[in-house]
Amino acid sequence: MLRFEPADEKQYSEFLHLMMNFASDYLEDAMKLMHVSWERFNYLFRTFGEVYGIYADGELAGFYWIEKRQNVLHLHALVLREELRISD
Repeated sequence: MLRFEPADEKQYSEFLHLMMNFASDYLEDAMKLMHVSWERFNYLFRTFGEVYGIYADGELAGFYWIEKRQNVLHLHALVLREELRISD
């Protein structure tokens, strides 16, 4: 069974850590193009949109970050724990 709950402060930090570890290769390139530091990214991450924890069978499986602007829903990030992802 899947369920989704708003992330708490501790989970925001955990989600940011997961993004830094698993998405930094392409995320840092995009941040450089936008002149955004990790400090600024952390601020944006915590103040724009909403972050939810994804739970599978009662266990935290990952997170997603969404933001609604006007009539458009932006999915900024979706990160799953490594052991739950399909590997090559």
